[in-house]
Amino acid sequence: MAEVPAVVGRLLGERLELVEDLWLTVLRSECTPLQLERLVRLKELSEPPPLARAAAAAAAARRAAYVPAIALRSWP
Repeated sequence: MAEVPAVVGRLLGERLELVEDLWLTVLRSECTPLQLERLVRLKELSEPPPLARAAAAAAAARRAAYVPAIALRSWP
C-alpha cells in the first residue's frame, strides 16, 4: 500500500482537535462543573492507549487517502 502523505495525517489531527474543542465548548455552556468533570474523565478513560491511538490514526489516514482512488474508479 502507498505511503500516506504527512499532510493527510496533519489535517485529520487538526480536524479532531477542532471537534474536541467544540465538544468542550458545548459542555462548558450546557453542563454544571461536576457534569463537565465527569464527562471529560469518562472520555479520557475511553481513549485507547497511545500506541493504539497512533495505529488508529494511521489507519484513518490510509482510509482517507484511499477515498479519492475509490471515487475515480469506474464501478461495474
